[in-house]
Amino acid sequence: MEKTKLNLGCGKDIKEGYVNVDSVKLSGVDVIQELSDYPWKFKDNEFDEVYARFILEHLPDNIKVMEEIWRISKPGAIIKIWVPHFSSDYCWGDIQHMRGYTLISFDIFLESCPYNFYNKCHFKILRNL
Repeated sequence: MEKTKLNLGCGKDIKEGYVNVDSVKLSGVDVIQELSDYPWKFKDNEFDEVYARFILEHLPDNIKVMEEIWRISKPGAIIKIWVPHFSSDYCWGDIQHMRGYTLISFDIFLESCPYNFYNKCHFKILRNL
């Protein structure tokens, strides 16, 4: 069985073997999707891996984004997310960025978090870099 992989907000970072998604039709983009429009065009439990490199800071509602990632990911899927640390020049150097992140920003998505009732998904964090 072939693994299905998704590259969210890919821009020009087109990945072979992935469904490359962006809001702009660039060369190599497979699916046009505005990521702040819900639900996304994908089926429930469709992907084994979701790759999201420096896109969440551009979106207004990270809880809805994470719930969509949860919905379209198969049980046991690997979700790879990169976001800028709030103290980085890269965080606030881009006028399109809406927020920065800390090492505990995603803890709200843990089953052990006392505030996890604000969202519909519970992830395991395997590694913080």
